Amino acid sequence: MSETLEHQIADAEITDRILGILRFRKKGATISEISRETHLNRNSVAKYLEVLLASGQVEMKRIGKAKAYSLSRRVPVSVLIDTISEYIVILDEHTRILEINEPYLSFCGRGKDELVGCPLFAAALPGLTDDLAPLVKEALAGDPFAEEVCLERDGLARHFRVNFVPTVLASGEDGLMILMADTTEKTNVEAGLRESEKFYRTVFNNINAAVFLLDVEEGSRPGSFIAANDHACDFFDSPRDELIGTAFARFTLPECPRVGEDSVFLAFGQGEYANAEMALANRRGERMVVRIRSHSFLYDDSPVILSVVRDITEERKKEEQDRKYVISLEYLTGTAAEFSCFPPDRDIYDYIADEICGLVPDAIVAVNAPLEDGSGWVNRAFRGWERHRQNFDAVMGGSPEGRPVTMNGKQMRFFKSGIFFHHRVTDDDISLADEVKQNCMMLAEHLGYGEYYIKGLVADSVLYGMVILSLPIGKMLADQMTVEAFIDQAAAALRRRQAERRLEEANEELRFALSDHESDLRVLQKALGDQRYEREQTEKAIRDLADLALRCISLGNMAVVGLSRGGDVIHISPAMSSVIGCSVEDAVGRHWYSSFVPASVREKAMELHRLLLAGVIGTGETVCPLLTGDGEERTMVWAVRRVAGGQDDGLAVLWFGEEPPGKKVMALSFPG
Repeated sequence: MSETLEHQIADAEITDRILGILRFRKKGATISEISRETHLNRNSVAKYLEVLLASGQVEMKRIGKAKAYSLSRRVPVSVLIDTISEYIVILDEHTRILEINEPYLSFCGRGKDELVGCPLFAAALPGLTDDLAPLVKEALAGDPFAEEVCLERDGLARHFRVNFVPTVLASGEDGLMILMADTTEKTNVEAGLRESEKFYRTVFNNINAAVFLLDVEEGSRPGSFIAANDHACDFFDSPRDELIGTAFARFTLPECPRVGEDSVFLAFGQGEYANAEMALANRRGERMVVRIRSHSFLYDDSPVILSVVRDITEERKKEEQDRKYVISLEYLTGTAAEFSCFPPDRDIYDYIADEICGLVPDAIVAVNAPLEDGSGWVNRAFRGWERHRQNFDAVMGGSPEGRPVTMNGKQMRFFKSGIFFHHRVTDDDISLADEVKQNCMMLAEHLGYGEYYIKGLVADSVLYGMVILSLPIGKMLADQMTVEAFIDQAAAALRRRQAERRLEEANEELRFALSDHESDLRVLQKALGDQRYEREQTEKAIRDLADLALRCISLGNMAVVGLSRGGDVIHISPAMSSVIGCSVEDAVGRHWYSSFVPASVREKAMELHRLLLAGVIGTGETVCPLLTGDGEERTMVWAVRRVAGGQDDGLAVLWFGEEPPGKKVMALSFPG
């Protein structure tokens, strides 16, 4: 046996003897007392007690100058670690397992007997794999460390934080304590928080509005941007790193309230809301009207303001258009009422010029009207020139009102189209007379007026006048819709006035005619009564003669058919029935032209029928084929006669037919 081993055995025996002595001395023992019982010198006993004190096996109390030693009252580590929820493994300096607590044994499903004394990595404990060997070696050398591990248990992922703590064993040797804390719940919570943060960041960046988070300056006023979503970057055409740290003041236009003056920038308390509308510009200088809704709240115990910015430029434009439309509608409603009760002696052309000057104050307006005799056109009303009277006197010799206007055919067609046309005085195809165009050029040169808006006063394709509106060069007509609608109203009023005048003239003529003929009518009334009786008797005689003639012709084997005003067969002779191959009973009531006249000549035959009924002709001769019952066409020579007195649904037209050359038909002579 080696000397070293002998010393170790001797030290262990002495240590056991000292612990045995202290076990039966509840109040402790001094170095002298232990020295006497062990037969060791005081210095040796003191050294062994120091070792036991350092290892925690004994405790020391001072009683005066003396030191009393007793067994330690501490709980044994083997008992203590079993009460800890963390998984604990204690290793010696050779990484052999010295102790393992019950919670870890339950988790592993192993027994302590099979693990104690087994090398750590040979035991194959869950979570303590071979890849930790270098770290275990460093920890045994005195460098503590911690490692996060994840293992699967019952199909679920379990997360642990493993702490490697260097320690000294009771024997004085180096050891290592491994503590495994289950961090699954914490890890899952953190993962959920990360996922939640990702979700809200995704939502934040995909909100269809520019969203900013601002810090709060002194006085609860919004400060600079601390966060901005993707839409905010697109909204201001700026990357996020340029936006962060700036504020709304960077994008505020000069005409807008400065930061701190508008309601969106006023101080407001936590949890409150503020709304504002203002004009901003992005980095390219594009102007936008925006609505900003802000909300103050706490974020990480610090007050912040969340502002949502929405572009309402198009909304405001539409509102402005609607407002102008309502104003225009109200104006046109008023002018429509004015036109409806326009006095007959008031000049509509003057009214048109005055109203357009009111709508477009900067304009020079000319309204042309036809001369009374219709031989030409005249400048009926001229407005807006008074502001430039001196230049007009020099350039045009005063107002052109009352001067004749020359128009060629092309220009008349243009005005009659009713198009509201815009011309610049430099346009070569300007649709004005040469003299007028020359005046326009002079106005452009001396007054700077060169934007012309031209429209005819057209109603029902009739031209009642022309409106020529001039503005300074470069200035466009702002409310063209209202001006155009008013001109159309005026054209309708002119049409109405002309109709009223014509009606008045017609009424006047009728009044004179009625006055002249009243006496004649009274005389004629009696004569008409007498004539009516005579006419009735005459028409009866004529009808009787016609019926007699038809019977005679039928007996004379003449092909004849009698038609009503509508062209239906009323009478047909046996000879005609034989020609068409249809019985008299079947032919009567049928439409003659549709049933028995070929389509190629049907319209011509019906036109002859209409001329007879209208009294344009009394008789007619024609060559016209006839359609027989078997579908064949037979050429016939016809003599056609209107029956006098045939003004009702009775016999109106007689057709007499004969095959060529038709000598009998041509020989017939019909009076009238």
